[in-house]
Amino acid sequence: MRTVLSLLFRADPGANVGGGAMEKIDGSIRLVERLLICGAFIVMVLVTFAQVVARFIFRDPISWTEELARFLFVWITLIGSAHAIAFGKHFRVDFLIGRFSPALQKRIEYAIVAFVFAFASIMIAYGCSVSWRTRFQISPALELPMSYPYLCIPVAGLFIVIHLVSGLFAGAKAASGAGGGHAE
Repeated sequence: MRTVLSLLFRADPGANVGGGAMEKIDGSIRLVERLLICGAFIVMVLVTFAQVVARFIFRDPISWTEELARFLFVWITLIGSAHAIAFGKHFRVDFLIGRFSPALQKRIEYAIVAFVFAFASIMIAYGCSVSWRTRFQISPALELPMSYPYLCIPVAGLFIVIHLVSGLFAGAKAASGAGGGHAE
């Protein structure tokens, strides 16, 4: 248990502990992501285990566990993707980009960030719209508003945007410190 807690609350590698407001916001978002992912994963494992026990030992399945596990899995996936973006661990094809010149590689990186930013902005806009439209639609087993599962879309999009903006601030700060105030 101590290992899990130390992983949850340790400082991020490369994080600027005494940084500005953007770094602090980004660090707080990373902590919230970790707590959401770990908490949802623990609950998902427990309800799935309870479902297996109820179904195969007591021969009386619990009706709502599958739906809850599905909703939690979607939350874990989307918040996990935002968390991966925070650490630059998102899916990418490096073997092709590595063949270009460093200047072209940097332009490609900026294009990728712009594309991901646009996609995350669409996630926020349409995710809010879908969440709002489904607020009166009720899930069959849990009888929760369907806006709760759909809310992970704009939340993950917002987290991605914050991580991208924080990364741009950090990159600009590093470039100005190393290059005498001129971006490369």
